[in-house]
Formats: sequence, C-alpha cells, structure tokens
Amino acid sequence: MSDKFVFHLELLYSIPEFEHFIDGKNFEERYSGKTGAKDLAENFKEFILQKRIVTDDELIIINTFVECVETEHSQNGNFRIANINNNFVLNEDYLDAFNKDFKNILTGDTAFKQVNKGKYKTNKEFLYLQKVDDKGLYELYEKYQKYNHPYIFDKLSEPMIKADNLTNGVNVLRGALKHAFKYPNYFWESLNSVDACATSLYRIQELLGLKGIKELNEKIDRFEYKLMKLIFLYLSRVIYMKDANLLSMDAYSNRGRIVRDYKYSFLDIFGPSVNSDIQYMSDKYLAYLTASKNQCAIGPFQQYLWDSMKMYRHGHHIPNHSGGYQEIEDAKFIDLVKRGELRSIALAEKLLIEFENQDLNLTNSEIDLVCDCAIRNRIISNF
Repeated sequence: MSDKFVFHLELLYSIPEFEHFIDGKNFEERYSGKTGAKDLAENFKEFILQKRIVTDDELIIINTFVECVETEHSQNGNFRIANINNNFVLNEDYLDAFNKDFKNILTGDTAFKQVNKGKYKTNKEFLYLQKVDDKGLYELYEKYQKYNHPYIFDKLSEPMIKADNLTNGVNVLRGALKHAFKYPNYFWESLNSVDACATSLYRIQELLGLKGIKELNEKIDRFEYKLMKLIFLYLSRVIYMKDANLLSMDAYSNRGRIVRDYKYSFLDIFGPSVNSDIQYMSDKYLAYLTASKNQCAIGPFQQYLWDSMKMYRHGHHIPNHSGGYQEIEDAKFIDLVKRGELRSIALAEKLLIEFENQDLNLTNSEIDLVCDCAIRNRIISNF
C-alpha cells in the first residue's frame, strides 16, 4: 500500500464504523495496486450495510476517498516559484540562538482569545496565546534587532500584537514588512524568512481590516491589489519551496482564506472565470493532505478537511441545505482540488514576474502609512 493511499484514509475515519472495520486487517496484502482503493471502499460499504443503511453523506465521503487516491498527483519543481538558488542562501546560524533565547522568555502560561465575536454563532475562531516575559521580550529585541531579519521581527511582534500591545507590536512588525514589500528580498531563498514575510503581510491585513485597506487605497496606488498579490505570492513560495513542509499547512489554509475573504479583489487578480470558492476548497484540502503527510492530521488539522468538504457539499463554510459544488460543478471533488492547485501555481508564477519587475513594491514612507493606519484602526475597533 503506497503512502498516497494512507494520506487519504482520514476521510474514512470520519465514519464511526471504519476504525472497527480495519481492526486487525493487513492493508498491504488486501488493498494494493490500482484497484486497492475501490476494493477497500466496496468492502467497507458492505461492512456498514450489515448493520445499517449507508447515508448519502457517507457515500460522498467514500466515493471522494476513491477519487483522491486514484488521482493523487505529485508536485514537481518545474516552476520558478519553487526554485531555490543556493548561491544566494544567507548564513542564518544566529537564528538558532534567537529561537533558544525566545523559548526562554515564554512563561509557560497560555490563554485563548476569541477573534470573531458576534460574527457567527456556530463558527468561533480563537487565537492561542503563549505568554512571554515582557522585560525579556524587550531585551531580546534590543539584542537581535541589529540583524534586521524578517523572522526575528515577525516572531517578536506576534506576542505583542496578540496581547493588544499594538503600538509596540506593529512598530516591530514594521521591520519585517520593509522586507516583504520590497524586491529584491535578500531572504527569498530561506523558507523560514519567506514564511515570516508571508505571516507579517497576513497579520497586517488582519489589523487593517476592510476599513483600513479602503482608506489606504486612497493614499497608495493600487494598495489592496499589491497587498493581496504579495500575500498570495509569499504563501505560495512557502508552499512550493519544499514539498509538504510543515509551514505549508498554515500557508495553504491562509491562502484559501485570503482568497475567500477578498473574493472580489481576486476576481480581478485571477480573472473573472475563476471561482474563489473552488480555490478555497482546494487549498483547505491540500492543507489537510500536507498535515496527513506529516502525520498530524488530527485535532485542529482535521478542520482543514471539514472546511474543504463543507465548501464542496454546501457552497459555504457554514453548512446549509444547498447542494454546494457537488451539484453545481461537472467535476469530481479531487478534480476541483487539482484544478484549484494548477490555477494557484499559474497565478504565483505570474505574480513572481510582477514582483521581480518591482510592480508590487511599497516605499518606506508608504509602509509607515500602512503601519500607522493599522494601529489607529485596530485601537478604534477595540473600543
């Protein structure tokens, strides 16, 4: 039985009887080769039918499992967004010392903070807060700011912003943004650094909100499009630099969310023929698949799968009685996933050219405007 088979089994684990069905069975002997997934699906349906009727939702899940296994395709590095030029990889050994020092300022206390109050009664989102020693955080900033590294700035700004220490947090984040909004970015060949740039851009759009972004559109030429394109570009770079890397789980998920949340902007960015819901569904499933490949598709990572399936079955991230895209589209689930992935790769390649032409750059004074607007808008929204 191939690894690709195993990665999709979590679909079947969502049906209660599956764990009992597989107990003691040798998958490698019984379900292998081209017909393995179909044989497993048929035997599992028969197993359920001995006790009860298989529901329509369960049939969708079982059929989706077969589709996923049969059409699983591997990524290749034949696109520029994935290329790493080892001649330009910087020495970042000092990040090991920084990470060790950062770990030492964690107090061990944790908390959860709801970030979407009043938005959806049945869909609550929380931030996981790791509390830090404030004095230690300041000393760490003083010690490491000289390296002018996006990862350091992003890492130090996160606990400040999550704790609503917005002025200090955004001012530290500004250091990461001044790399993210610029080409050339001298940290482009470093996965952790590219991820820090992606995270800093994603975080600033959260702080700005729609109101802040619209305000900046009047002051900075094509600001919203530049921000959305850069977020998509950096998240794609994180995803494709190294196949199935751990950082790409959140990158896939955040890329899907940004396309969903700013679907009207992405209508222009992708083109009017591209359905942003399909892109969301695709990225959420690919996030789940990456979690499976890293053997962590349980707990919160299981949510990636449900988010994708809800969009497929309901056409929304909140369940409803519509037929969703399983009725609207003339393609199977995994075909839509693949279609979304190929479109994302094509867009990332296109945006990379714009980035290299410096069409997405912001000046330092424009970045200062962005940061000041984020602080002002978030402080006002907290009251």
